[in-house]
Amino acid sequence: MKKKYLTLLLAIALAANLIACGQQDSHLASNENGSFAKTSDDSGTKSESECENANLPSASAHWTIDEAIENKMRFACNTAPLYAVDNKLYASYTSGFGYRCLPQYTRLVTGGEASPEIREIRLDEYASCVVVLGEDGKLWYDNQSIFSDYRVKYFDFFHFDNTPYTQVLAAVTEDGRLAWADSKLLRDSPGIKPHLVQGAKNVKYAAAFWGVIAFVREDGTAAWLWANEEDDIQELEGWSDIAMVYVNGDLDDYWNVIGLKKDGSLVSETVYGTETCCPEEVHSWSNIVDIVWTYNCVAGLKSDGSIVYALNDRSDTNFYIETFGVWSNVMAFTESGAITADNTLLGKARSLVYGWNLTKSWVDDEAAYREHNSDDETNQLAIFD
Repeated sequence: MKKKYLTLLLAIALAANLIACGQQDSHLASNENGSFAKTSDDSGTKSESECENANLPSASAHWTIDEAIENKMRFACNTAPLYAVDNKLYASYTSGFGYRCLPQYTRLVTGGEASPEIREIRLDEYASCVVVLGEDGKLWYDNQSIFSDYRVKYFDFFHFDNTPYTQVLAAVTEDGRLAWADSKLLRDSPGIKPHLVQGAKNVKYAAAFWGVIAFVREDGTAAWLWANEEDDIQELEGWSDIAMVYVNGDLDDYWNVIGLKKDGSLVSETVYGTETCCPEEVHSWSNIVDIVWTYNCVAGLKSDGSIVYALNDRSDTNFYIETFGVWSNVMAFTESGAITADNTLLGKARSLVYGWNLTKSWVDDEAAYREHNSDDETNQLAIFD
């Protein structure tokens, strides 16, 4: 009798597992049962072999806001990806950009100029230039030293093209001040002196988009300003307990700021103009630890690694259903790609097959490719020694 009962229980458990493997939500990418053992395509959908391995132990996402921000600081992905962890830097083997960035920064480390541990890394909109912040507080723009008079703890960077509009790199110094420079000018003249914003003190994080900067202070208050010499800081009245800020808009027409509160909820304000690109439904979200805000969409990363998103009328709905709608167990993400808590690569992050241990002297491109190569079958990022 006991044997029959046990057999029945096993049959029920197997059936439940098969049903779970066949289910997916087209709008909310949840992670109720932990992370996948493998991911074999961009959609994040479990294959038959993955269902067989669903009970294997794997890392599951469970992030605080500060952890999510730190994860995002080390991951950049638009037309090409970059990822930094410990003393390692990963790039796309097929991208000429990867060939340029990786060996040049490694040589700076070998020469004692740059830190082998990368705190933050950012790409411009077309992956034509990279900004790297080392753990030593030194900032590098396309491997040239910038903001050399300051020790930097965080930065945000916007560079689109050579249009006449102001495009800003905003940096938060280790003593809580805010400095910025025009990112167009930095590329050709890395030695230009950044502008130190008078009146901006105890700054924790800053966000830059075209010529607008928003920032949050250590006490949870927030403000914004135009990137010019006037330092006309505008307080975001009524905002409190803010953990992070984000900026978006439409050049001369309107500017919006979103604030991520310490309790995981969101607030927003149109600081210039009358329109908004922030969908109203985001104000009902909870447990958010980071957001990605594009012209078409706001996506929120939840503490469990799932993603919720809200679209504007001009959005390509199918694109987001196939990315934000199915990605789960996420550690860090952009509109173009993501890395999960178990180092699975999604979207354009899948080309991270080229890496180097920055504590080792650079040899050549082929050696870097041999040193690290992600598993094409499983899309797992192999963290090498």
